[in-house]
Amino acid sequence: MKSFNETSLAGMVCRDPELKFTPTGTAVCSWSMATNRKRKEKEHTTWWKVVCFGKTAELAGEYLKKGSNVYVTGEAEIEEYTDREGAKRSSLVLNVNSMKFLDSKAEASAVPRSAPPVSVPVEVPDESIPF
Repeated sequence: MKSFNETSLAGMVCRDPELKFTPTGTAVCSWSMATNRKRKEKEHTTWWKVVCFGKTAELAGEYLKKGSNVYVTGEAEIEEYTDREGAKRSSLVLNVNSMKFLDSKAEASAVPRSAPPVSVPVEVPDESIPF
């Protein structure tokens, strides 16, 4: 049986996107995103790390900011890491395939961007780039 992993999220950007470039010049943009759901009068928030590449990354770095609403689809995975205290942790990561801005132009310009995206080379292993 064939399987696939596609997740769609609509939520709010919780920190300004960070735009970086690989040594080969591929744009990589990441940000945190919150999705909310309400169950029996109690709201539950799920936090996501969102990562995109190439032209999509450049557009995200240019137009998204903290407070923006965005719809993204892509492949979800769990990233495991060790925190500063040495405890094993995990987080949800969405590797974006497509993105749609949900704010109007007026809403997008109403929230000032606190800082421009960072444009410095980073080391990203080729096997982590989905193309």
